[in-house]
Amino acid sequence: MKKYFAFILLSVISLTGFGQDKLDYDWGLKGGLNNSKITTNRGEFSSETINNFHFGAFVRLNLGRLYIQPEAYLISKGGDIKAIASYNPLQTISSFNYNSFDLPILVGVKVVDLKAFNLRVLAGPAFSFLTKKSIDNDMSTFSVEHFKNSLFAWQYGVGVDVLFLTFDARIERSTGDIYSGTEMSGKNNTLLLSLGIKF
Repeated sequence: MKKYFAFILLSVISLTGFGQDKLDYDWGLKGGLNNSKITTNRGEFSSETINNFHFGAFVRLNLGRLYIQPEAYLISKGGDIKAIASYNPLQTISSFNYNSFDLPILVGVKVVDLKAFNLRVLAGPAFSFLTKKSIDNDMSTFSVEHFKNSLFAWQYGVGVDVLFLTFDARIERSTGDIYSGTEMSGKNNTLLLSLGIKF
């Protein structure tokens, strides 16, 4: 865990320290809640959302109304899978949970750009590297060995800045399967709500 914090800190320091006399930039810390769900390719399984958290750092390079915002944060995702077992008429549940180190690279536009307030739209790719995987498996059907080690996704959403506070609401949609086994394949979609402090 310490090496990921070190990477975030070094990334922020290097980006903020580069070309200070030329670049218009903000940097800061962020954290928040996320609601994620694993959607399956099998009709006999239904997907349920779970709530979790994320925290990390960001740098925003301001290019007039346009901006580029690389980020680095730790996040927990996953989802619950329900199924009807043939030997039991009741629903059984397996909970998929994983932690990842995420690196989004976002491009945005400031729709409203005032000194104390701005309204933004943003989108871009996000790269995820899994650090921990677990399945609370009531059905004894799924295995952590079928989790992928990395994932590519797209993020898009809106943001608001008020003075030194920044708030983002985003959707993340994975392009590939996060889980791929004999019983089921699944993609992970996530809603992220983030609150940050700009420096």
